[in-house]
Amino acid sequence: MDGHLFITVLAHQFVQVIRTQLKQAGIQGSWTQIKKTVGVQQRVTSSLVRQEGGSIHIRKATTAEPELKKIYQALGIHPAPGEVKKMVS
Repeated sequence: MDGHLFITVLAHQFVQVIRTQLKQAGIQGSWTQIKKTVGVQQRVTSSLVRQEGGSIHIRKATTAEPELKKIYQALGIHPAPGEVKKMVS
């Protein structure tokens, strides 16, 4: 029970810090709208079959929409989170 309460309080504080930073950057909106804006970006994997056998998998983030870029900038986050990963099998 104590662990659950601690995580809940920590999450609440985290949300408040984010909302304060966004407000200072002039970004208004409900937490639901912010989550919806952030939720559109995804990481995708493209897979290619090699002629000599095996395959290549490339994983990267999609391009951030303009509103999402503003949120990332206000929070000091790179607009393409995660690195491009290339795997050969």
